[in-house]
Amino acid sequence: MKTLEFQAKGEEYGYLVYLPNNYDENKLYPLIVSLHGAGERGNGSSELRVLEKIGYSRYFKEGLLEVDAIVVTPQCPQGTVWNQHVFKVKAFIDKIISEYNVDENRVSLTGMSMGGFGTWEMAMTFPDMFSAIAPVCGGGMAWRAPALKGMPVWAFHGDADGTVNISNSVEMVNAARYYSANVKFTVFNGVGHNSWDGAYLDTTVSEWLISHDRRIRFEK
Repeated sequence: MKTLEFQAKGEEYGYLVYLPNNYDENKLYPLIVSLHGAGERGNGSSELRVLEKIGYSRYFKEGLLEVDAIVVTPQCPQGTVWNQHVFKVKAFIDKIISEYNVDENRVSLTGMSMGGFGTWEMAMTFPDMFSAIAPVCGGGMAWRAPALKGMPVWAFHGDADGTVNISNSVEMVNAARYYSANVKFTVFNGVGHNSWDGAYLDTTVSEWLISHDRRIRFEK
């Protein structure tokens, strides 16, 4: 995939954009927004490429993953977490939609660890924005799960995770299922905190994300 790099300006995030090799400016593409973990936070241009050292962005950089979609990875500022940025992230996604050939009905969200928490939080705050979500080793406030009604969710977690206990995902998955979300839950037996390699490289979750259209959810 082609990589574009954008430095932070003022209140904006620095971010990376991945475009399909056959990117056609006359075609609308699904958008996948990827929220990184705590270790990839940074401020300024010198720290932006840390995003490609681990997880989703690394797979695109190294050619391990290809998807017929626009993929964008913003960078969370040092000393903060994604859950503090939900309204700014919403504005950021709106900006990306306005600047690229994005199909607004096929905007999906994924994230790992801190980004997994951010994925749950964004989806519960702006449920009408996303066609599907895939939180990896995250968690959230289960009492807010009614907002996820009808939302396609594919969650992942390692059952030996000593950083973010699997109970965080179990609680969210159970709550989402109770409130009629369309939920899949993949548990990696014996896997610690790094459940993102298994999630992104060993499953079809990227294709699953772009296969959903939010209009179908709202028609039900």
